[in-house]
Amino acid sequence: MHKHPLSPHDLLHFHMADDPQISPAGTWIAWVRTWMDGDLNGYRSSICVTDVADGSTRMLTDGAALDTHPRPSPDGAWIA
Repeated sequence: MHKHPLSPHDLLHFHMADDPQISPAGTWIAWVRTWMDGDLNGYRSSICVTDVADGSTRMLTDGAALDTHPRPSPDGAWIA
């Protein structure tokens, strides 16, 4: 792998994970994935859920809006 100094264009390839919320039973983690959109000249974010047992992740929202602050319901059946 060739090393090079970080450039502003490199920021378009970064994805950040934030605001992890563990389900009441501890079986999944809801979190926010944020990335830069060069066409939008701004950020997008989506809510994702990762299964603790197998590590699989699925996006619950598509990033069309700035989706933030996922919270599990007390019984873990829903994400608000």
